[in-house]
Amino acid sequence: MKKKVGMKGLVSFDELMEALPEQRRKEIEARGAALVAKIQRRMILKEFRKDPRLSTMQRRVAAMGGTLTMLVTFPDKEPVVLVTK
Repeated sequence: MKKKVGMKGLVSFDELMEALPEQRRKEIEARGAALVAKIQRRMILKEFRKDPRLSTMQRRVAAMGGTLTMLVTFPDKEPVVLVTK
């Protein structure tokens, strides 16, 4: 039986991955996941840098008579409460 080939003789990514040994597929998938995570972290940092600085927010809150408090959470760790002076 003849194998069906995609447009202009190209092989799909899924077909290419299926043809690889299992260990190599796992390595590629792990590297891909690491790259996606890195991109997501950079996107988050980029968005975070657009926000006002902590010192600016603290001054604005203090001008209204309040105290700025931040709650920081990390995976598998207890939350950390940050209070500015």
